[in-house]
Amino acid sequence: MKKGIFLVMLCCVLTGSLCAQNKRLSKIVENRLSKETTVQFTYDNQDRVVQMQISGADKTSVADFIYEGNEVRINHQYSSGTDTYVYHLADNKVQSSEIFLDVDIVNITENYEYSGDFLTVVANEMKFSGRTKTERNEFVWVGNNPGEHKYYYKGELETRSTFVYGNMSPHPLLSVLFGLGSGHPSDVSDDLLPLFGIYPFLGALPQNIWSQVTLEDLYENRTMTYNYDYTLNSDGDFAMVTVSGSSSATYELEWENAVSSIHSIENGKTITKATSIYNLKGQRLGDASRPGLVMVRRPDGTVTKVVVR
Repeated sequence: MKKGIFLVMLCCVLTGSLCAQNKRLSKIVENRLSKETTVQFTYDNQDRVVQMQISGADKTSVADFIYEGNEVRINHQYSSGTDTYVYHLADNKVQSSEIFLDVDIVNITENYEYSGDFLTVVANEMKFSGRTKTERNEFVWVGNNPGEHKYYYKGELETRSTFVYGNMSPHPLLSVLFGLGSGHPSDVSDDLLPLFGIYPFLGALPQNIWSQVTLEDLYENRTMTYNYDYTLNSDGDFAMVTVSGSSSATYELEWENAVSSIHSIENGKTITKATSIYNLKGQRLGDASRPGLVMVRRPDGTVTKVVVR
């Protein structure tokens, strides 16, 4: 199994009103490979995930998230050991990481590359059992969405994914979980776990959500297709993600209100706690002095639609 954050990253979306931008994910129930896993989240007063409690038929564990200066540390404790993830930040983006997977005694280092605000490369080196394994994940952006994902093993291209997108804008967390990766359904409590702490630090996130993914496995000479469908609840929040096609999975989502959000700015005043400001096309703006509708992303990862008057 390929570890790290780019095996599969999923995403969820919002309606045109972006109502869930002022909410945070409280629970995910994953049904995958005939196994059900429940993940519940605890947040701090900045709406940052500080703990994930994971339970299922074959697993029970707790992941603690610690934010200190330019570092995000995650300790994932389970019955047979503790996995440790340390992510180093600069310019409000993840630049590198060191990961230790206890059960497999695997050490992983990762380096992140960006083109402007867009994440384009994650290069991994894994060391285990006296061997070294190198991986490289490349993202080719088309507009404000990744159009292609390429996975290289020891310098050889092994898989290539291409994406078809819908026209809805994603919640910032779920745009990573379901919108930046290979497109193969992932294990929330294993493959995706680190993303709940580092998603605010991955640069510009996808503007839309994919509806179909085509994954070419060049090593095994086969092609797989995954269809993603999304169900809204009565509040307009995304309550279910259903994957069908070459593999199947469901992700049931529950939401709760975030601690705070910004609703309007008068006459171009500074946006308190804002790390970056974007127009509705996902293009980063230098300030909010022009009247109109913008998207504000704060240090805790919360994204809010703001009217500048």
